Amino acid sequence: GAGGAGGRAGTGGVGRHAESGGSGVPGASVVRSRPRVVFLFPGQGAQSPGQGRALYRTASVFRNTFDEASALLGPVRGRPLLDWGLDPEVDPAAQAMTEVAQPLLVASGVALARQLRTWGAEPEAVAGHSVGEITAACVSGALTLREALRFAAERGRLMGAFTEPGAMLAVRGGEEAVAAVVAGSGGSLSVAAYNGPGLQVLSGTVSAVEHAALALDAQGVPTRRLRVSRAFHSPLMRPVADQLVDAASALAPQAPSVPLMSTVTGAWQPVLDPQYLRDHAERPVLFGTAVERLAREGYDTFVEVGHGAVLSGSVRAATEAYAPDESGGGVTVMSALPGRSADRGDDAALPDDRHGGRGDLLATVGRLWSLGMPLDRAALDAGHHRVPLPTYPFQRRRYWAEPPTRPLLHRVLWEDDALPGKPAEPVEAAGSVRSVLLTGPDPASVDRLASQLSAAGVRRYEAGDDGRPDAVVLVAGPAPVQDTADTLGRVHDAALAAFG
Repeated sequence: GAGGAGGRAGTGGVGRHAESGGSGVPGASVVRSRPRVVFLFPGQGAQSPGQGRALYRTASVFRNTFDEASALLGPVRGRPLLDWGLDPEVDPAAQAMTEVAQPLLVASGVALARQLRTWGAEPEAVAGHSVGEITAACVSGALTLREALRFAAERGRLMGAFTEPGAMLAVRGGEEAVAAVVAGSGGSLSVAAYNGPGLQVLSGTVSAVEHAALALDAQGVPTRRLRVSRAFHSPLMRPVADQLVDAASALAPQAPSVPLMSTVTGAWQPVLDPQYLRDHAERPVLFGTAVERLAREGYDTFVEVGHGAVLSGSVRAATEAYAPDESGGGVTVMSALPGRSADRGDDAALPDDRHGGRGDLLATVGRLWSLGMPLDRAALDAGHHRVPLPTYPFQRRRYWAEPPTRPLLHRVLWEDDALPGKPAEPVEAAGSVRSVLLTGPDPASVDRLASQLSAAGVRRYEAGDDGRPDAVVLVAGPAPVQDTADTLGRVHDAALAAFG
């Protein structure tokens, strides 16, 4: 059944997902228990032009949720939220503006999560990176979609209007070099996120980030600029701190129905109060700490609910560091929609269902099912109908063993034969045979032969008769083999007596 344990292998369409070895076909596994799934939601920098276009066309729940979000929020910088998320020709720089990116990521993440949950893929916990935590709060039930969207939009508006332009830089390794760059920045640079061992994000003024990138590159430390317009999670956010508290005060957060892991404290977050949401904007993101705690508490399957694999590397780094001798302690990491990659150079020629659409999302759902996640088959089949497929093309050749043409058993037939050294001839023609010694285990058979011989003029030789018999005949008859053997012994004795 869909929820039972046993051997499973799942795939959907030709979609790819993390940890599949690049083949797109997950290996079979023996399911021993249901996976403990965490939904992870990315922050700013994860958006891209046209990111939701394919899924909007092919997945009804995603489409309906995105429509609802766009209607709830209204125009953002003069365009509906739908346009910002679906138009492949949108200006990436305009889309990356924080007042656009924040509500867009919330709407897209909630829509993706709803589509997954409709099919039965339910999380046991949620977490988010930066603004992704607002998405996670909505999915957990702590905020309504209206509250999450409007707070994200106001948060983005305040940050875009009242903070100076900034930049952010992802850095891999080089902890000492990073510390030196931050220390020498004169306060214009700070660590905005600790994503895992050796994975940090710097945030600060544009000039400070550019200088840091040059300095780190010169030392061989890999860096990457993020697609953001402000220096989030840094002291540059302080000008809007009080206004964020006012915006958060308008919310009516509830206790989450799905546990929410904070990336501000690295602990479970029972309620989103205004002070927490203020700290959330200014303090560094402890994403690696949060993921490590989730793994230590037994959560073993992390699904990045977004377009692309932005967080997956950080999750692997955090879980492998906590259990280095067990390759991450049996943790599985995957992306709901892996997105484009170098090994898919023909993406432009793929139909929507195969490029970030329903087919790709179903591949992730299939992977979850193969790990033991029960699914809603009725929801998966909604809008589709089953068709019978042809069975195996049997050749109809018969290989059954036929019965033999000859009987399996046999019976013994006795035939008259001449005595050794004499030609075979009928008894009645053998005029020289006048007396015969008859013996055998069956007296009736012996007597019957004696009568037949007597009619032919041959006398039965009896013990004590004078002379010698002309022949000795053993009449086997129907007697058992053992009796015949005994009779042969008696014939031997009689012959010795008769012939002296």
